[in-house]
Amino acid sequence: MVLDDRAAILADIDQSGSDISQIKSILDGASAWSSRLRSEAEAAEALEVLINRVELRHDGIRLSINLPLVASEKLVGRGPTHLKLTRLIPMQMRRRGIEMKFVMDGGSKASPRTDPALLKMIARAHC
Repeated sequence: MVLDDRAAILADIDQSGSDISQIKSILDGASAWSSRLRSEAEAAEALEVLINRVELRHDGIRLSINLPLVASEKLVGRGPTHLKLTRLIPMQMRRRGIEMKFVMDGGSKASPRTDPALLKMIARAHC
């Protein structure tokens, strides 16, 4: 998930010019929002707050998130109130018979799964 990728969030903090003293609170906030997204009761409200824009592109989905920053008393009125995170989630459309499938690469190396329908067709063809 985008909010669990601490290294990418740190890179965004560096690019945005946010106060370095806020790194821990930003990462803690991202973790809290990630937990809210996993909760059925809070997911819809969290998405409404976080999602700025979603673009469907030929090479994937471009997702723009506005992560709210917790302002300390010293920084109230100064600096941004949100950290903007933009990610491209690679995706391909694949045709299988008459249906289309979205194939997303979540960054994990999942083991290939056996397609039972394909095996059945191969068995029939072999017979």
